[in-house]
This record gives sequence, structure tokens and C-alpha cells, in this order.
Amino acid sequence: MAHSKFLNMVSKLPTPYDLEAVEVGFDRLKSAIYAKVGSSKDNVQLVEKAETILKNRVVRNLLETIFGNSSYLSECIICDPGFFCDLIDNDPWKKINMLAEDLSQQTGHFQSELDLMRKLRIAKRRVSLTVAIADICKIWDLEQITWQLSRFADLALSITLSHLLLVKARQNIIELSDETNPEKDCGLVILAMGKLGAFELNYSSDIDLIILYDAEKLSVK
Repeated sequence: MAHSKFLNMVSKLPTPYDLEAVEVGFDRLKSAIYAKVGSSKDNVQLVEKAETILKNRVVRNLLETIFGNSSYLSECIICDPGFFCDLIDNDPWKKINMLAEDLSQQTGHFQSELDLMRKLRIAKRRVSLTVAIADICKIWDLEQITWQLSRFADLALSITLSHLLLVKARQNIIELSDETNPEKDCGLVILAMGKLGAFELNYSSDIDLIILYDAEKLSVK
């Protein structure tokens, strides 16, 4: 098992508040992992990797902190154990950049609005978990944490705008100057106000937007 930065910070982890939630969290995580046994070769490998990880005292301490203090982060781990195992074995910088790159590469290829929404929810959950663990383990400072949360919000907004522009163009409602880069000269300007505008989003921040359009550039048929 790789010795990631996450696993070197055990002495600085907060004490779990709810010990009953810790016990429940481990039971639910194990159930989520073992439910995948036999369904595919990849899932069998996940189970083997998870069993090794859960024997690691540092990982268990981290999980105790999360299960005992945050129901949201607990759900992020339990519903996506494969990502958690992969995250623990990686540098947070590497993982957060991979998440952004993977999402960016899907721009223009979403099957529907529901498909876009589903993949954004998955990405948000994974980004939140990555940033939160880097925060809990004191790998990133406050400036880095708020920047990463803001970076994802900005990316999600850009990808959503591109998707909607492409849909309207394919419905022959608007004309785009460049379908490979739908945002280019599209006639829309989205201004991020407040914390997003300053790239200072926290975990519970809303994003406040002002949307303007240029009637000469936004060509509606």
C-alpha cells in the first residue's frame, strides 16, 4: 500500500464525537464493499484492496474521525468505497487534478441533462471528500481549500453552460461560432459574485451569479 500524504497526519486528526456512528459507519462500509464480491474482476480487486486498507491503523483512525463527526463525508465514503480506496493511495493534488481533467474531457459528450447532472453530482461528492480529507489532515491550508472548492464550482458552471449551448444549437435555436468551444463568443457573460468571484467558497457556500447577454452575438433563430 502506498504511503500517501493522507496517512502521515494521524496524530493531528480530530477525536470522533459520536462513537456509535463510528461503529455504524464501519459496518456500513464493510457491507458496501462486500456487496460487490463476485460481480466482476475489478470489484474483487476492490474488496482485496479495501481489506488491506481497513487493516491499516492510520486509515482506521481517519475513518473514525469522519464517521464520528460528519454524516455527509461518511455517505461520500460509503456510497463510493472504490474512490475512497484510490484516494487514500494517492496524493491529493494528483487526485483533484484527475477529477477536474476527467470532467472536462466529458464536455460536449453528455447524453442528456440528467446525465450531466448525475456526473456533476458524482464529481462534487468526490471533490468534497478529497478536499475535506486534505483539510482534516492539514495538508492544505485555508487558501488552498477555498480555491479548490471554487475551482470546481467554476468548472461545473462552465461545463453546464457548454452543454446547454450545444443542446440549443443542435435544436436549431441558436447559432454558435465554434461548436468545439461553445462558450467562445457565445454572447453570454456570467459574472461570479461574492465568494465565488473571489475564489473563496467554503463547504456550504451558494454561488451568486449575474448573467448578461449581447443581443448581437447571441444569435437566436
